[in-house]
Amino acid sequence: MCGLIRGGLLVLDWQGTLWDPVKHRPIEGAAGALARLGEHWRIVVASNGDASDIEAQLEEVGLRELCRSVYTPRVVGAAKPATAFYRALLRREGVPPDQAAMLGDDYRRDVAGAKAQGLRAIWFNPSRRGPPLRHPVHDSEVADLRALPHVLAAAFLPDLARCLGLLVEAGLPPRAIRHALAVSAVAHRLALMQRDRGLAVDPLLAHRGGLLHDLDKVSTATRPAEHGREGGRALRAQGLEVLARIAERHVFDATCGAQCADWTWEEGDVFYADKVVREDELVGLEPRMADLAHRYPAYAETLARWRPALDRMEARLATSVGMERAAMLQKLHEVLP
Repeated sequence: MCGLIRGGLLVLDWQGTLWDPVKHRPIEGAAGALARLGEHWRIVVASNGDASDIEAQLEEVGLRELCRSVYTPRVVGAAKPATAFYRALLRREGVPPDQAAMLGDDYRRDVAGAKAQGLRAIWFNPSRRGPPLRHPVHDSEVADLRALPHVLAAAFLPDLARCLGLLVEAGLPPRAIRHALAVSAVAHRLALMQRDRGLAVDPLLAHRGGLLHDLDKVSTATRPAEHGREGGRALRAQGLEVLARIAERHVFDATCGAQCADWTWEEGDVFYADKVVREDELVGLEPRMADLAHRYPAYAETLARWRPALDRMEARLATSVGMERAAMLQKLHEVLP
């Protein structure tokens, strides 16, 4: 997986990310996180607010010495999320985009704006809400600033653009890429619903796993029994172990679901999403299984053996989101056009 080199640039939004405008004090955990990160990162503040006000607040709460500079529209001549804002900031700091990360709570200005300029984007999301996009573009997410040093020390999943690039490099046709996009959207929504219920699940991992689950679709076109293995091998070679497991476990095999007991939620979410999405349409288990039996008659017996396990999995997932099966499917329908 991809990470940032220690000593890179960390860009922090101010209002709502470091400073609580309602309580008029720093966000809980801000001082400790900045103190730890300041040992290895160059830290700057980027805001559309007034530089003098921010400087005064930083000084007042003892954070000024931890922040190298404060960038605002008056300083750089443009406001977030304009390209000129991020380009001017990076130019002044002398850092390339791929060695900079942006942390912010505003998805459009901070997350999407930074990603558009090649920075890593970490979404500060204390309310744990879902992103405003069907396909999330952020690289990581934190609900508590005390977790930020850990997030920056870990490797990131491949981002949305890189995942799509891998699919193109693997030779997947547009039809297969549309399917991958639909599966990833459904798996992501399912994971968000589970997280809302308090389960330990990573919606971003479910999304990226859904995107790459069919990475070997072309290479194993004449060897369907190996479907998933080559994709897993290719992902593992890039250090993407968790994504490799998702690719390998989204296929049918002779165990008829016995291995599902040790699946992660993300693995199960992608597996299920793939079994209810036909091409880029969510159709449910019955139509999808009928379609697969028609397309792969040699595997009709395997599909029939899997059907009870699929019903059990759907029931388990419905329980995980606190809904009846039909209601869960209806909710998942919302993510596809």
